[in-house]
Amino acid sequence: EAGFLVGALSAVLSNFVMGQGPWTPFQMLAWGLIGLFAGIFAKPLKKSPLLLYIYGMLSGVAYSMLLDIWTTVWTYKEFTLREYAAAISTAVPLTCLYAVSNLLFLIVLRKPIGDKLSRIKKKYGL
Repeated sequence: EAGFLVGALSAVLSNFVMGQGPWTPFQMLAWGLIGLFAGIFAKPLKKSPLLLYIYGMLSGVAYSMLLDIWTTVWTYKEFTLREYAAAISTAVPLTCLYAVSNLLFLIVLRKPIGDKLSRIKKKYGL
């Protein structure tokens, strides 16, 4: 539950800087689901950096595919599997970018941010 809430609110709050739009609910859903599943699989993800890296890459793909629902509706004014497949195939370069950037950020930031979050968790008894 907390993972979904953190993900969904992250989309809304970041869009105050980046710009709100009709795509925001799709971002909220995507980030919320990514946060929800991260919470569900928290124990194995914490134990295995490799699983975390794989999850991060899959999250990038899932985010892109969920946002492509919005792209399809906006572009074609309706949703059909044919148009959705076209949107997904057009987005392949960005989808790859999401997956690879998530992987790189996790490789670089997993340990330092994880250590800081663990310290905060211990300090405040969370």
